[in-house]
This record gives sequence, C-alpha cells and structure tokens, in this order.
Amino acid sequence: MDNESQLCIGIITSKKLGNAVFRNKCRRRMRSAIDLSLSTFQTEIKKNIVIVLKKESFNVKFSELFECVLSVFTKKFC
Repeated sequence: MDNESQLCIGIITSKKLGNAVFRNKCRRRMRSAIDLSLSTFQTEIKKNIVIVLKKESFNVKFSELFECVLSVFTKKFC
C-alpha cells in the first residue's frame, strides 16, 4: 500500500487528558468531525496529519468542533 496516495490522520491523546474511556471518547468525537468535514471536499487530500487533542477540545459543542476542523482543512487544502 502506497502511503503517499492516501490521507493518514493520527489522533494523539495524552494520559493527562483523563482515563482511557474519556480519551477514547475524545478521539471518537474528533474522528467524527474529521469524517464529516472531509466529506465536503471534492479533491483527495494526500497528506499525513497528526492531531494532538487538548482537554479544551472536549468542552466545546460538536458543531463548534466540526466548524473548527472544517476551517483548518479549508485553509490548508483548498
């Protein structure tokens, strides 16, 4: 499999964020926001992206998280 022909996203959560259940929930929220925002793009993104989650990212509403992810992807890849 050629890594340069696809999008690879790594989501990092530190143990300082909380227990495993909380960290996994944070990752699932971010993954869902990423999937929704990527569905709006017409072109394929061929990059490796690493996202480091902070505790504040869990305290925002999902709609705000989605808008933030969408704006970052739009600025960087369009």
